[in-house]
Amino acid sequence: MGSPVSAKATMELGPFLGRLAALPDRPLPAEGLLSPVRLDLLTAVFERTAWLPAWQSAVASAERRVSAEIERRMRDAALESRFPAKHLARELPTDEDRAMLAARLSAAGIGYEQAVARLELPAEAERRDELLRLVCGELEAAWTQLVSSASDEIARWDLQAVRIRAWRRPWTPLIAGAALLLGVATWAGLVLGGYLNAPAWFRPIAEWVWSR
Repeated sequence: MGSPVSAKATMELGPFLGRLAALPDRPLPAEGLLSPVRLDLLTAVFERTAWLPAWQSAVASAERRVSAEIERRMRDAALESRFPAKHLARELPTDEDRAMLAARLSAAGIGYEQAVARLELPAEAERRDELLRLVCGELEAAWTQLVSSASDEIARWDLQAVRIRAWRRPWTPLIAGAALLLGVATWAGLVLGGYLNAPAWFRPIAEWVWSR
């Protein structure tokens, strides 16, 4: 994660990072899930080593954690309802789904990326402190939007999980099978009882029963 965060850096940037520096009283659903990502991003920001790579790394980590959480919820729902594995494989997020999620999470940082670009311009050197506050504000907004997008994505897939959890195995095949067995048993009972003639293929069985 890098070198320890200095108290000086924390005092300089902390007040401008808002939600990123401290969890709100009413966190969004994905906030706890992404807390390790938030802490890694915060550490990178305090160290000020690479503004854009820190955000890109946070987006990649967030996508992995959200995708894993979605899949976990889907599998738990399938386990509860005994949803067939071959059908579940078609319900889980695909590579395309994960790529789209990553794109949505990354899009949350457009304003932040633009602010960082300004910060790195030599012509803006005299306004560095002002731009640092701008970058921090944009990063807080980007993180808030990323968490909101992640929460929406989990909620969307939760609808799928609810449907899978409510799934019940169809009764029709069981009823048809039971009816077939009952029919066969009834027919065999009539043959063995002498009410129906035994066909040639069934006669050895019938004679064996009759000889008991």
